[in-house]
Amino acid sequence: MHKIFEEAFERLLSGQEILDLAKPIIREIRYNSNRYHPTWHALGFIHCKVANFDGGQLRLHIWPAGKSHHLEQDLKVHEHVFDVNSCLVRGKLLNINYEFNEALNADRAHFQRYRVEYLEDGSMLHPSGRFFNIKEKVETELSTGDFYRVGRGIFHESKRELTEQVVTLVATSAPEERSPLMMGAAFNVQSKFRPRVLCQRNTFNEEIDSVLNYFDGYSG
Repeated sequence: MHKIFEEAFERLLSGQEILDLAKPIIREIRYNSNRYHPTWHALGFIHCKVANFDGGQLRLHIWPAGKSHHLEQDLKVHEHVFDVNSCLVRGKLLNINYEFNEALNADRAHFQRYRVEYLEDGSMLHPSGRFFNIKEKVETELSTGDFYRVGRGIFHESKRELTEQVVTLVATSAPEERSPLMMGAAFNVQSKFRPRVLCQRNTFNEEIDSVLNYFDGYSG
């Protein structure tokens, strides 16, 4: 394993930004592109596992400028079964943490809670029959170089301008052995399958090249 991956992982866990490491990490990923298996995440970004460590992973997330995939879901409020420690290495994000109140039934709710079951070829969304109304609790504007952490169990979503590429390096840590949860349509009663969507190699390489070109012209 490349030592720079380990350094980035440890620095993210300690709450440090890693902008100085971003270019060599992404250059290394581009040089060895065929070793990686990027996918389109249902939340709208290209997801790439970079390295595994005891208790966590280093990941690369890329939201392409002006691009999405046809299975990207509209509702993006979700939580994680691990802590998410991120450095924004290109672009801007708006991270919104939510709080919620349980409702008596779907007629009085904006959302239903779903359990996400991960499978080899995708995931299943299982409706819980529990309904909620949510409201924004904390809204944080993030820009290049910012570090941010979303603790496990915190419902949140990240928003960005579709016309701009956004890139984060992420360290996951402190995982729990349970299924993650998300908020979805209130009135669904059937489980739904989300197929795994592979990111084409040329698309991934083009996005990596765009990041590297940005770094070459970045003046701080």
